[in-house]
Amino acid sequence: SVTIVADRDNSIYSESTNSNGAGDVFVGVTTTGNKRRGLIYFNLSAIPSDAIIASATLSVYVNKIASGSGAEPVEAHKLTANWGEGGSIGGGTGGTAQTNDATWLNRFTGTSSAWTTPGGDFLASISGSGATGVGTTSISGSGILADVQSWINNPASNFGWALTGVETNTHTARIITSRNGIASQQPKLIITYTTLPITLASFTVQVKNQDAVLRWVTATEINNRFFGIEHSTNGSSFTEISRVIGAGNSILPKQYNFIHSNVGSGKHFYRLAQYDFNGTVNYSQVVVILNGKKVQLQLLPNPAQSFIRLQSNELLAGNQYRIINSNGQVSISGTILSQQISVDMLAAGNYRLIIVKKSGETIITPFVKQ
Repeated sequence: SVTIVADRDNSIYSESTNSNGAGDVFVGVTTTGNKRRGLIYFNLSAIPSDAIIASATLSVYVNKIASGSGAEPVEAHKLTANWGEGGSIGGGTGGTAQTNDATWLNRFTGTSSAWTTPGGDFLASISGSGATGVGTTSISGSGILADVQSWINNPASNFGWALTGVETNTHTARIITSRNGIASQQPKLIITYTTLPITLASFTVQVKNQDAVLRWVTATEINNRFFGIEHSTNGSSFTEISRVIGAGNSILPKQYNFIHSNVGSGKHFYRLAQYDFNGTVNYSQVVVILNGKKVQLQLLPNPAQSFIRLQSNELLAGNQYRIINSNGQVSISGTILSQQISVDMLAAGNYRLIIVKKSGETIITPFVKQ
């Protein structure tokens, strides 16, 4: 987790070209119907570029509200253009804009940089909001988190938020302590994030000669101890089938491969479990293959007397089986323990052996009992 104090903030005023770059932040509508909007920006360079944002909350301190105003909400909107903070100061009506100050009409005073829309260029959608009386207010929401993540992924798009109060009524103005105010009341962005110890550039699985060939490439590695190769036939229950040692730390691409030999027919699911040196585990996406190999099964002897022997191109031990008589009734069922099944207790007649594999594939083979 990290707490970041605002790097810039300002106020803009609908009735004038004033600004308040060195003073507090004003939002809402005055008793005379004039609008105030706040601009706020946080420098996120302390957060790693590969960070995954888990939570983000904008904390502001409201030190005064308009007489007769209640717990009116303050909303944060993602700004789409850059803006400036200068040395202006003037309280509720602002002061004369100084060099680089943003105003209601311009993003930077002293340059030809008008807002596309007077009052600031920001998204109409609300990133987050919080009800504000006097005191600390938390402005949060899925939009706040999404904004921060987008700025980590693309720092050049970070222009901060426009803060607005209720603008459909008068008497909704409130004053928010700026970054120049008391340290405990300064606007703060509280972020929790994680970083992955590897950057996985690719992960593929292909069937080759009835083997599953796994290949993956890492772009970077940090404290990467090893990869656990995990396999599943249903996509939910995975079993580790092998391990491949990682590079530890690397800023160069690394190539890895593993062969899962003689996989059965049907669907197969694979994923990588990456283990850090401190025991942390991170999982890759799941890759699915479909192996079309058909199980070949012959029952000997046929007709049978006391047993049938299973001759197959796959090891069938561990799978469930049923022997069905000519009336469709189950005569024997159980688990295949070896490549041989006793049929000594069966009456003479025609039967079908049904094997249900763990992959869900069903094999049906007829035989005759003498």
